[in-house]
Amino acid sequence: MAKFQGGLDEMVKALQLMSTTERKTLLQNLANKDPAMASAIESKLFTLEQLTDISPKMLVEFLREIKLTDLALALKLYSKDLQDYLLANVSKSMATDINDILNGPKRRQSECDEANALVLSVFRKMIDDERIILSKDDKMV
Repeated sequence: MAKFQGGLDEMVKALQLMSTTERKTLLQNLANKDPAMASAIESKLFTLEQLTDISPKMLVEFLREIKLTDLALALKLYSKDLQDYLLANVSKSMATDINDILNGPKRRQSECDEANALVLSVFRKMIDDERIILSKDDKMV
């Protein structure tokens, strides 16, 4: 099979605009033909940066589903802006616990990658189950 030459980011953007059902169907069909491509797309489809695109209520529900330690370790891989956003949108005690890990001793990259994978798997599942709706352009009124 020919090596894929670009367009991955555009494909991810298009998939993010689709309904969950359409996205699942397309990815399943793609996985049958090119599992590596489907995997590459899925790995870029959702990131924790998208937590800024969900409602506060959905964020609370998401936080209930994951281990705070895993979230804090995963956040080590993301921007300071995302870290600050989450710290501003959680309770003071949660923020303290997250900060202790973020500012604590260095951790192995593999440990942070593993935590990120765990957190993202919950995030993806909640999106697939439509318990989280990504709404980048929707403004609160």
